[in-house]
Amino acid sequence: MRRRVVITGLGPVCAIGTGVGPFWESLCAGGTALRPVSSFDAAPLGARLAGEVAGRRCVARGVRDVGAALLQLGAGREQVLDLGER
Repeated sequence: MRRRVVITGLGPVCAIGTGVGPFWESLCAGGTALRPVSSFDAAPLGARLAGEVAGRRCVARGVRDVGAALLQLGAGREQVLDLGER
């Protein structure tokens, strides 16, 4: 059986912008989203910069999967808003 995919809306949730408008404006401006890590102590990793999603905590009690699920829910919400539905 062949499966088909239909894209019905856009829902970017990323370091350069959340939502179609802010994401597109940042993308076209050519800026960078890399900033000093602020959501956890990154010293043991040897990295100081990351593309963190502003205003969204990606690690809940040290369980990264929870953070990923929250970002996915946020992206789904943005997709529905992009469709003009609430």
